[in-house]
Amino acid sequence: MAIGNSATVAMEHYQRGEVVTRELHLLSDLKLEENVIHMKVQGHSRMHSLLSFAMNKINQAEISQIVWHGEGLALSKAMNCADIMKRKCKNLCMLSRKGVKRIEEYWEPIESESGLDRDTDAVCILLSKLPLNAFKQEEGYLGVEDTPMIKSIPKAKPSSQSASNGRKTPANKPKYHSHKAKQKPL
Repeated sequence: MAIGNSATVAMEHYQRGEVVTRELHLLSDLKLEENVIHMKVQGHSRMHSLLSFAMNKINQAEISQIVWHGEGLALSKAMNCADIMKRKCKNLCMLSRKGVKRIEEYWEPIESESGLDRDTDAVCILLSKLPLNAFKQEEGYLGVEDTPMIKSIPKAKPSSQSASNGRKTPANKPKYHSHKAKQKPL
C-alpha cells in the first residue's frame, strides 16, 4: 500500500528488469589520435590514482591526447582531474563538451509492465598536446595560454604571531581564560 500521494506506488511491488543505456558520443566528430588514452572516471575512483596514471602517460612522447569521461556523480571529479592536469602540464589544449546520457530502466511489476527513464549529466574533456585550431571558436575550448576552469584557491591571510607563547593566532580572535581557580602553593 502506498503512503502519501495517490500517484505514488510502493517499489516493493516491482522487480528490476532490463536497463538500456544510450551511449553518448560527445567527441565523435573529432579525429582522435590512434594512441589516445581514455580515462573513465567513476564516483568511487581515487583522483590521486587517476592523475598519477594520466600524468605518466601524457609525459610519454608517443602519447599526445587524453580524454576524460565522467557522468553523474563523477562529472565534477572528471572535470577536476582535467583541470589539475592542464594546470600541471602547461602545453595542453583543452576541449570540453557536456551532454546528457539517457538511461532507461524497465521495472516489471507483479501485475503489468512499466518503465522509468533517467537522464544523467555527462562530460568528455579532451586534453591534447596537438593544437585544436578547428575548435577555437567552440565554447568549451581552452588554449595552451588559457587557465583551467577551476578557480585557484585564495591563500589564507597570514595570522599574527602571539608574543607570549609563539603560536599563531588570528589577530581578531578573543583570548579565553580558564575558569578554574588557581591553586595556592602549600
